[in-house]
Amino acid sequence: MNQSEQIDYFYSLSTVLTGYNSVKLFGTGQGGFYFKSLNHILGKKLVTELLDAYQALEIKTNDINTSVNSHLLLHKKWGPVCKNIIKMWYMGNWYQMPTRWRENYVSSTLDTSKVLSSNSYIEGLVWKAMGQHPKSAKQPGYATWSFAPQPLTIKGKGL
Repeated sequence: MNQSEQIDYFYSLSTVLTGYNSVKLFGTGQGGFYFKSLNHILGKKLVTELLDAYQALEIKTNDINTSVNSHLLLHKKWGPVCKNIIKMWYMGNWYQMPTRWRENYVSSTLDTSKVLSSNSYIEGLVWKAMGQHPKSAKQPGYATWSFAPQPLTIKGKGL
């Protein structure tokens, strides 16, 4: 699998993990950066193994969501990585892998908890999930404070 295919599979895995479609993920502008960060922090070998495991699941199953849940998220090796990918997309942060996991799979001095970049904070999916703007980063627009807030709707239903 070449790097271009790896990025495609990274996006595909990310859509399953985050619940957002690829258009939303591409729209953040962070996918390539997150892919590079993952490779940088955990190493290309481990990332390639994860994406190979995902590719094998995608080929074998009709229900990729269930397969990812049962074969990757609950897996001793891949579960913590997949959970960190979710946190990376939502929060724009990298959280240090659990100690036991690092002892068994990858011990890297780059694996420390950190905000990945100012853009990763701004483009975090958490803001879309809340229907809000990141504080001090993306404002709703000039003088919008003067309008009453719109009721929150989910799938056409008001709350």
